[in-house]
Amino acid sequence: MEKLSLALYLYSILFYKPTPELVEKAREIAEILGDDIALSVIDELGYEGLLREYSKAFKPGSRGRVCAPYESYYREGLIYGDTSVELRKYYKSRGYELFVEGELPDHIAVELEYASITLDEDIIRRIKTWLPRLVEDLKNCSMIYAKLGENLLRILEETPL
Repeated sequence: MEKLSLALYLYSILFYKPTPELVEKAREIAEILGDDIALSVIDELGYEGLLREYSKAFKPGSRGRVCAPYESYYREGLIYGDTSVELRKYYKSRGYELFVEGELPDHIAVELEYASITLDEDIIRRIKTWLPRLVEDLKNCSMIYAKLGENLLRILEETPL
């Protein structure tokens, strides 16, 4: 289960807005895990390339279609819906406080980070229900993030719960 925890943490880092420190931490974890897909993306793009891809995929106002990395978008069709409120309460009831300024509790990176810390099977199952639709959307926003999402899906599908 330690490997799963590290993998979830790696992908939480990769789906947060990149910083030089996060990219370096992701590289270290990808090397430990032997995650060749994550390593190739990190080594090919580096911090600046990942930041460009992140902006292209997830930031409104960038060219092309923007993807919403929020569970509420895929469950309710809107950002910061009931799903987001429900998850905030869920985390809090389990002693987890969000420390990432500006991110909603149903952001894929936040859910992955929580799952990496707790290995909460309910949260992992939740992610598995909506992540495929995010990955499909990412194919129209950023092939880099689609590739990362597909690898994350593979990891989750190989995880028995």
